[in-house]
Amino acid sequence: MKIKFGRMQSKKLGIPIAAIGLLAPWVAGAAMALSSVSVVLNALRLQRAKIQKMAMKMRRGEIELWVRK
Repeated sequence: MKIKFGRMQSKKLGIPIAAIGLLAPWVAGAAMALSSVSVVLNALRLQRAKIQKMAMKMRRGEIELWVRK
């Protein structure tokens, strides 16, 4: 949660600082792009962890799959 909060704050600060000329606009844009990429990568990582956790439960017999025919 701390990282997410920090990213939000950097976006809120980066754009106005770039607008008044204290930060190059490409730097603010690059920071926002990297932030977006990291959000997507974290979502994929969490999805993979969820799938692995479900697979472990299936191997232990805690979950059964029902297939409709």
